[in-house]
Amino acid sequence: MKRTLPSQILSDQLVQLHCMETQIARALPILAGSVLNIRLRRLLSGRAISARERCDTLEDLLKRYASPAARKTLNSIRGILAEGNTELTRIRNPRDRDVVMIEHCLRIEQHATTAYGIAVPRTNRMGFPGIAARFRLLLSDLETARPSFHAVEAEVFSLAGHSPFQESAANPYFPISAISGPHGEAVTP
Repeated sequence: MKRTLPSQILSDQLVQLHCMETQIARALPILAGSVLNIRLRRLLSGRAISARERCDTLEDLLKRYASPAARKTLNSIRGILAEGNTELTRIRNPRDRDVVMIEHCLRIEQHATTAYGIAVPRTNRMGFPGIAARFRLLLSDLETARPSFHAVEAEVFSLAGHSPFQESAANPYFPISAISGPHGEAVTP
């Protein structure tokens, strides 16, 4: 059976999203196990469960709409995960590591949010509104992550002995929420 261009693109998109989610679902429990702050650990564990659920949804879609998924590693998310791991392993103080962990997790979630943000309208334009609606649901789950991380951020900074809104030589970590609002817009502290 010859596939049309839209169905080929959909198949490729499903494989890419599934591969990305699989990498995230594998990384988040490891990250959760390495944090000191209990609220941050619970948040990461919850995000890992969400990522696994998104993987399950994508696996269902793959079975219906794509040829067997070519398991692969996406270089974009692999690079984000590797860079964050390198940065986190350099930090010896566990409380400081928790501070950097929030930024790392926000990068991961932003990458996934962007991928779905591209997939939703593209899939809809290709004539797959039902799949676009499923992607939109997965995207809405991801969009809850940023406010959740920001809610834990002040506590993590405080426990690390840093003021979250005051950059100084004693506080080399400047929180992402101090420079971006809930939708990524620039704000000043």
